[in-house]
Amino acid sequence: MKRLTQASLLFFTATLCASAGSIPINIEFTQPVFEVTPGEVVDVTAILQNTDPADVVYLNGDNLSVPVSSGSTDFFFTNVPISLNPSASTSTTELFTFVVSPNAGLGTYTGAYDLFGGVGTANQSNFDLIGSQTFSVVVTPEPSTMLLLGFGMMAIPALSRRWRRARGK
Repeated sequence: MKRLTQASLLFFTATLCASAGSIPINIEFTQPVFEVTPGEVVDVTAILQNTDPADVVYLNGDNLSVPVSSGSTDFFFTNVPISLNPSASTSTTELFTFVVSPNAGLGTYTGAYDLFGGVGTANQSNFDLIGSQTFSVVVTPEPSTMLLLGFGMMAIPALSRRWRRARGK
């Protein structure tokens, strides 16, 4: 039994390692880091490249994960081609938009974008992972908030002097 378990584990590990090297689509975001404010709408564009020199890659679906999003619009079926020829790439393509939640806390968040499809004509209707890329969303306060904070900090010494003069009279 122990031998069977070790053989199964070895086969599973070999299969996983073999499939890990077979992701044929490179996703290059035109902007991999987004500095945003709560409530902002973000447009995400990228270039998709088939790194397989021999086979056509069929693009059948996608998945988006943005932890601070309150909604998104996916343009996959509108803007992404059905397939990419060997070593071909798209022009800069709008993939999706998302809205940063108005309640998003300040900080850095990691989003992920995955592409699914098949390599070669025999696998054209598959939904295998064929491309994956992460991006960063940095939520910062609105500039007007910082401006108000700055004016408030400058007003404190002025009001303090005024109060001291009023008491001295």
